[in-house]
Amino acid sequence: MDEGETGGTADPSAKFREMEIPPEQVEEIEKERAERLDPANRPAGAEVDNTQRTFDPERGDFVD
Repeated sequence: MDEGETGGTADPSAKFREMEIPPEQVEEIEKERAERLDPANRPAGAEVDNTQRTFDPERGDFVD
């Protein structure tokens, strides 16, 4: 390693958590996220939560 270089980290997301994000950008991100997650914006028949369903690996689909 050259002088001034640092080694890697076991936590690849550490740099992102250390970033300072302007409040305006945080507001924009939160607004876009709320729009994406709004049930009114989901396509017809979209599956959102499959935690209560049983997956059949032979069929490659959920058992309903």
